[in-house]
Amino acid sequence: PPPSQSKAGAHLQETDQILGMSDVRTAFTFLLMVHIAFFGTGNIASMSSFQLSATYRFVTLFSPFLMATLCIVAKLIPYMLVTAHVLLLASERRAAGHSKVPPFKLFLLVVAIYDLLAVSLFFFVRDSGSWLDIGNSISQFGLANAQCVFL
Repeated sequence: PPPSQSKAGAHLQETDQILGMSDVRTAFTFLLMVHIAFFGTGNIASMSSFQLSATYRFVTLFSPFLMATLCIVAKLIPYMLVTAHVLLLASERRAAGHSKVPPFKLFLLVVAIYDLLAVSLFFFVRDSGSWLDIGNSISQFGLANAQCVFL
């Protein structure tokens, strides 16, 4: 082959960043940990999870904005820990040579999986039946979209 084609082929092989099964496994592990962080802190979709009585231990005077900020930070701490853990895991895997995929591509894979989840739940949204079935299907679709936007 001409020299220009062989150089282009060699360049492609050097920067090849194909997702492997271990990268997909890392993305699914991140999704699992995000779900555990979401539901492990209590029902975040419910207003009862934002009870201000938990903040009285830290703030003795009634300050609604500070108390609301403490409640929101308490809900965000698991997400920050999960994200830092997966970023560290992806960086270490890349440094050890197990993966050539940068963390941003793993993030895009996670977003793509969340989008597939949202589309599949969209097809399960019901517009007939009991109000409970309709509400549950809409809330599942809404939570999947909210998590995708939150990421």
